[in-house]
Amino acid sequence: MATFQKRAGNWRAIITRKGYPRVSRTFDTKAEAEAWATIAESEMARGVFIDRREAEATTLAEALNRYEREVTSAKKGASQERKRIAAWKRHPLAMRSLASIRGVDLAEWRDARLAAGASPTTARLDLALISHLYTVAAKEWGLESLANPVKNIRLPAPARGRDRRLSLEEQVRLLAACDASNSVWLAPLVRLAIETIVSQGLV
Repeated sequence: MATFQKRAGNWRAIITRKGYPRVSRTFDTKAEAEAWATIAESEMARGVFIDRREAEATTLAEALNRYEREVTSAKKGASQERKRIAAWKRHPLAMRSLASIRGVDLAEWRDARLAAGASPTTARLDLALISHLYTVAAKEWGLESLANPVKNIRLPAPARGRDRRLSLEEQVRLLAACDASNSVWLAPLVRLAIETIVSQGLV
């Protein structure tokens, strides 16, 4: 059953129940402590309680460090991902616990990142890193209580692909430069590429 203690102006709820570890949480008011205890005891009675203490104690920075060691190090693009991880660890969100980061926090990060000049693709990749971290933490690190906050926000729209073609004047200048090159293969290869594009109706 739950007991409540008042300490330094806060209220601490403590639940001791057979078959479960002793769990506790501190709140600003007794009403909040009682509400949390009611929900937790109900979950225990139904056998669906998940201990959230580790998720609440682990910061994003700590999780990023573990992710870098266990996941990033095995990737082909490890070098680039390490730069993304370093950037995330410099952000104030890195000091927050995994359990406390919400979709609204990442939506604010997204908007600020785009406003600072980052491309939508870069922002999407940064968020994809965080999303996968949460997935790994929930499935492989035993933090089953974690909800992935990235799933609650809109991702930046991917940038449109480039479709610009050479103008006739640019084409003439390009071929002239290729003809002047020391490489005997450059001009024929460029002409072949241009003819291939024309024959396929891509210009």
